[in-house]
Amino acid sequence: MIQALPKLKQALSKRADLSSATVERQVSRSSKVQDRADLEKLSQETGVDIKFEGNPQDQVIVFDLDETLIAGDKTPINAKREKAINALGDRKVETVPKDHPMNERGVEIKYVLRPGAKELLEYLHSRGYKMIACTRNYADRGDAICNHDPVLSKYISGCLGRKDLQSAANKDFKNSPHHPDNLSFGVRFKAKLSNIFIEYPKHLWRKFKSIFNGKNIRWNPEIGILGKYPPNMLKLLAAKGDTKLQGLEAPRFLVDNSDKRETRDSLRSGDWAYINSNDDANGDGKKTPFLDMDKVTKTELVDSETGEKKEGYLWVKNVIEGIERGWKEQYKSYAGKEPKA
Repeated sequence: MIQALPKLKQALSKRADLSSATVERQVSRSSKVQDRADLEKLSQETGVDIKFEGNPQDQVIVFDLDETLIAGDKTPINAKREKAINALGDRKVETVPKDHPMNERGVEIKYVLRPGAKELLEYLHSRGYKMIACTRNYADRGDAICNHDPVLSKYISGCLGRKDLQSAANKDFKNSPHHPDNLSFGVRFKAKLSNIFIEYPKHLWRKFKSIFNGKNIRWNPEIGILGKYPPNMLKLLAAKGDTKLQGLEAPRFLVDNSDKRETRDSLRSGDWAYINSNDDANGDGKKTPFLDMDKVTKTELVDSETGEKKEGYLWVKNVIEGIERGWKEQYKSYAGKEPKA
């Protein structure tokens, strides 16, 4: 600890120097790039957080996992599929071993990190953003992947799963009145009828087809259950003993591939913003989620601070633009009105 103090002081001094330099002078583009690189290195060496200089309500970003940052759950990856995926060259199948301490199911978990995910998370981290993951799939799967993967373990500060969304803490509507699952009696009754007569039969049909196509099918009703509500996710993390982000402002951003309910839920709540991570990968005019063998569209990225240009991915550009817009402006972009908070 004593040996680390000089580096700690150096990092704090460097961070202060950078902060004052931003106010006092307009540094060159190359200088800004070098400052970011130096600060990132010092942060890694000392554990000192990179200072976030934006709106505190924008700092914590909630990311969905499957079909957003990773793929491999909807269609399990067998040996033949793994070979084909690895042959694409821009991605690689990773395997969480069955004896991983967070893997409660005792079987290997195979997944693919989405091309561009590393660059996106690096970019956000270098600017002081904090990222958490939230999936409606099994919590141990998300925890195991985020712990095992060298990119996700570095940049994701916490992970929430199905059990957390089913917990009493996520159904505490008294303290979270804007939660999208906090429905009136009439809406709840209609949702229950919809689930019984429409959603559940559809689920059974998909389950039957999975016998032949091998896809993983889970019960995910679209109304009133398993709602993701970013403003209470730091509380959900604390409930499972993860307090690393306590003291920060509640999250207001959700980046997700599925828009079956996210835009609607955001509008219902009015106090958080949704960013769709999908893009039109095949040029048919329809945005699609990321599946393990999908083409990932490339484009030109421009650093908003330095003006530096480089090749990147369209979905990364879209997510960064939404985040840097700020959650309130992002909400207004599709709601056409001011948010509630």
